[in-house]
Amino acid sequence: MFLLEGTAYAPETRETINILGKANYISTIFENERPMMADGNYSPDDMSPLSGMKIGSSNMYQNRAATLWSAISTDDREFHGGGSRYNEKADGSDSLVGHCFDKLPASARASADPYDIKPTYDLEMDLIGYYEYNAGQDTRLEVNADGSLTDTYRKKAKYYRKNGGAYKRAFAPVY
Repeated sequence: MFLLEGTAYAPETRETINILGKANYISTIFENERPMMADGNYSPDDMSPLSGMKIGSSNMYQNRAATLWSAISTDDREFHGGGSRYNEKADGSDSLVGHCFDKLPASARASADPYDIKPTYDLEMDLIGYYEYNAGQDTRLEVNADGSLTDTYRKKAKYYRKNGGAYKRAFAPVY
């Protein structure tokens, strides 16, 4: 995750944030300074300022990325601090997820494909939130003798179920 997000979890710059109100603030980034570690000290690996450099090009970030990458692969690879959109080829052939997939136990690799996304909601997206859902839920519809469909497998979310013949007070339909 740290490699996918780039410098988001390990910023190279010092930043001050001045809160002006509920949703307003002023952020000042000090790119004319040396890279700064999370503890507030300047990086001992870098002696020049960050201004004009590519995000993630500091020795501090590259050392951190190399340490994280060494747990995944022995290949030599450089990482851009902007995250996965700069670190992976467009066709996904060198994706970080693909390298991590190889580290899963054989039983997990056989039963799970990280690229196999299964929706747990109606594909038309007109009933999202109407049913409770989880990863193992069956979303099949039953076909009745008259050709109509019945949804007997999914349970309605608590705020769409009637209790004692009435909806919960806060969730009573207004239509």
